[in-house]
Amino acid sequence: DEPSSIDYNTEFRVQDLYTATPYRASDHDPVVIGLNLPAPYTDVSASFGTTVTGLVFNRATQLFTGSLTVKNTSAAALTGPFMVEIVGLPAGVTLSNASGMHNGVPYINVSANSIAAGQAVTLPVSFSNPSKVSISYTVKVSAGYF
Repeated sequence: DEPSSIDYNTEFRVQDLYTATPYRASDHDPVVIGLNLPAPYTDVSASFGTTVTGLVFNRATQLFTGSLTVKNTSAAALTGPFMVEIVGLPAGVTLSNASGMHNGVPYINVSANSIAAGQAVTLPVSFSNPSKVSISYTVKVSAGYF
């Protein structure tokens, strides 16, 4: 932080200390920081098999509910965090229990940070479908952060 005798405030100042250098032309105190950001996400869909259960309509909630199971079909453990994107939903159908959106596609966070070879993880899915159209979609699994 700059000492008060040479900052941009005018109190306690007897002369103008402005100079046309990049340091003195700045309107704030310069600060240099370093960021250790996580790596971006990676599509790991090829390492997973997917099973989807049939959907059941709940009259009380007006939602279609079911489950989606992703299984690590590779020979090695995979490290997350993992996000399962629900791709290609019909118009008017929304994933009610989405954790968020990525490029306009809803996704669900997987609670496991590592999935062993052969291990399966089952996720609940819940869809709002006011028009009662047939619900179909594909799944994309990503590891990392969106």
